[in-house]
Amino acid sequence: REYDQFTATIETTARRAMLLNFFEDITRKRILFLGDDDFTSVAVSHLGKPARACVLDIDPRILDGIKTASTEIETIKYDCRKILSNEVKGKFDVVFTDPPYTTEGVRLFLSRAIEALDTKGNQAARIYFCYGTSDRAKERFLPIYELVTRSGLMMRWVFDKFNRYTGAESIGSASTLLACDITPKTKPIIHGEFKEQIYTTYTR
Repeated sequence: REYDQFTATIETTARRAMLLNFFEDITRKRILFLGDDDFTSVAVSHLGKPARACVLDIDPRILDGIKTASTEIETIKYDCRKILSNEVKGKFDVVFTDPPYTTEGVRLFLSRAIEALDTKGNQAARIYFCYGTSDRAKERFLPIYELVTRSGLMMRWVFDKFNRYTGAESIGSASTLLACDITPKTKPIIHGEFKEQIYTTYTR
């Protein structure tokens, strides 16, 4: 809970994998999962044959679980507030992330996702990210859409209430899945280390 994470349903994890497969974003693709407490990487790797599948997560328990479930997925302990290493920077075709649902959290995770993409001559590079809020606070989506535009991303698909969670009543136990393509103007908003608060609860 200290990382603003609620467990997605098994059906949601399966639907994520099937959606990526439908859009041909698994087989022979290099895929990065920027946080993966729902084990979406495992479902994706079982469904298709990515050229590379890598998970970055702050929680070692998540990484241990993924390593137990699949020996084909790379796992790296990583705090998104830190600089992205050259090991993953500019190395991926697709990034999937379910970030903290704060404006700062989305801004940071989108920036890291963009940095991880291989954008040199690869106009098919894509980011999938989730964001949730209750129907009584729809205005909270507005700064999120603004972040997408400021990042130079093109919002290709928006799947409302695609993700379902156990708990997370504050957002109606659901979140939207957005798929964004890169453009020639795509660039990260944040560079270097990030020291602002990104979670709804204080985390050191």
